[in-house]
Amino acid sequence: MSVLIFAMNIFLENLKKELHNKKLTQKELAEKTGISVNTIRGWFSKDLTPDVFSAVKIASILDTTTEFLATGKNSDTNDSAKKELSALKAKLLELATS
Repeated sequence: MSVLIFAMNIFLENLKKELHNKKLTQKELAEKTGISVNTIRGWFSKDLTPDVFSAVKIASILDTTTEFLATGKNSDTNDSAKKELSALKAKLLELATS
């Protein structure tokens, strides 16, 4: 198994967990992120690979980090760093959707 496929599988498993925890469907995620439902379904069928901007949007909507989605782990960060990261994610989301 290639590293890219392995990483993608981890991302999808963590995304599934977060969707389940937040009680969201793929369709609802699509509506909240502005990413087409067909694109999201393509990720889950492994026909497509999410780009960085999509991962940032998803992490922001799910109130998690791209690090968690990619690895299943969050590094220990202090509160000010978390606030900074949250502001950065919001700005990236704004830029990506404008």
